[in-house]
Amino acid sequence: MPDGAKLHVAGFSDGGLNVTDVWESAEAFGSFSEQRPGPAVQEIGIEGEPDVRFFPMHACFAPALDRPETLRDL
Repeated sequence: MPDGAKLHVAGFSDGGLNVTDVWESAEAFGSFSEQRPGPAVQEIGIEGEPDVRFFPMHACFAPALDRPETLRDL
């Protein structure tokens, strides 16, 4: 589990891969991105940049999770 990661949801559409993540901060995501997917993407030769945007989270509702207490710190 990457430091600062809280929630990860991913799926494919006709436009490609769509990912929504919840992180402690934009800085935590930046550190993760530089250390893990960034080098791997370069190594396999994927070109271009993802469309990354940050938004403050207002609330999180995930009733199907087995342990809702894990959402307490989101």
